[in-house]
Amino acid sequence: MTTVKPALTLLVGLVLVPATARSQATPLPLPTGDSLIQEVRLLRQAVERQAAGSARVQLLVGRLAVQDQRVARTQEAAERMDGEAFALEQQRRRMDAEVRDLMRLVEQEADDARRAELEGKLRVAKARIGEHAATTGQLEARRSRAKQSAAQEQARYQELDARLTELEHALLGSAR
Repeated sequence: MTTVKPALTLLVGLVLVPATARSQATPLPLPTGDSLIQEVRLLRQAVERQAAGSARVQLLVGRLAVQDQRVARTQEAAERMDGEAFALEQQRRRMDAEVRDLMRLVEQEADDARRAELEGKLRVAKARIGEHAATTGQLEARRSRAKQSAAQEQARYQELDARLTELEHALLGSAR
């Protein structure tokens, strides 16, 4: 009986302590119909705000992705034109060297027939340099426009990124 008594005391204690704890806690008032309706309205407004914010975020992320592609394309075009300009510059240097060589040969040539032939080649080389200069000018104009376009697209990208960051901060601020 001595081992049963502590077990019985423990059992009575476990049953009575929660009953007294429950009686000491303040019961929550039962919700009324008006308070339930108000709570449902507030929840609906919160869900609507969340949905609108989510749609706005998705729209901005989509715009940002499209803008990123536009920036990449314009930068690629500008880089391609940089490569073309470099190739044209290398070509111009070779042509200048050819003209210098032809001029030197014309000055050194004693045979009139050979000299006339070299002078003809010199005129052709100088004409090619003129055509090359026109091509280079056109490329430089296109290159300038491509770089300007790339800078504009990059600015638009940064603007969208800033708007997305602002929206992120606003959403994080409203979540707190």
